[in-house]
Amino acid sequence: MAHVVVSVGWLGAATAMMTLALRGLVSTDPIVRVSAYETMHYFDLPVNAPLSISMLITGILCSVLTPWGLIRHWWVLAKLVLSAGLLLAIPFLSAHRLRELTETIPAATEPAGTAAEVLAISITGVTVLTAVTVLSVFKPWGRTRWY
Repeated sequence: MAHVVVSVGWLGAATAMMTLALRGLVSTDPIVRVSAYETMHYFDLPVNAPLSISMLITGILCSVLTPWGLIRHWWVLAKLVLSAGLLLAIPFLSAHRLRELTETIPAATEPAGTAAEVLAISITGVTVLTAVTVLSVFKPWGRTRWY
């Protein structure tokens, strides 16, 4: 249950981040744009980091303490790879871009494409987390050869 709660929580938080990224991209008001990106930045550490780490830890514990196993089924292995990849990639891809946007928008010196990159990163996060959820529900591909 803990794994489901933190997993769905991370998906919800990622969806909120995507919504803020879209708002920041389409708004013409610099105050709204900076507020959207600052909120995203504040969301990252206190919300997304604990949820993502908790998802990974509870997922590993669930897999090794149950018959599903960590490498017995392809869907479990795929979830592990996707979740770990997302956990490692998203902070490195988005943190400096968010900081850059909050510093440059008020001065009207925003780097071209950075807002679109932040939205693309957010969409990728939501897409991967949705795929992980789908894998959990449908459990495709059967067993690996390591069972």
